[in-house]
Amino acid sequence: SKFGDEYQIIVDKVDIFDSYFKSVEIALNVEHHVLFNQLSDVLHQHHGQCPVKFLYQNDNIEGQLLLPEEYFVKPNQQLISEVDALLGNHVSQINYA
Repeated sequence: SKFGDEYQIIVDKVDIFDSYFKSVEIALNVEHHVLFNQLSDVLHQHHGQCPVKFLYQNDNIEGQLLLPEEYFVKPNQQLISEVDALLGNHVSQINYA
């Protein structure tokens, strides 16, 4: 049907749009470890195809950790707002490919 064809095109556009995002990065510090369970819940609520990277830094070490696929997300402003509300302003960002 015509409606079905139009719907399929919309879905394809959404899939293509999703693939433009390279990753979501979340900066962590040592105090954030007590919030990991809540952060995990937020990530699961926004489950999608976009990889999530933790960036961590303290006095002695800094590095990156790519999370397993079960934590991949749909990158959007709602996700960023929820992560920042939990961990602090401007700790997360969406990187474009």
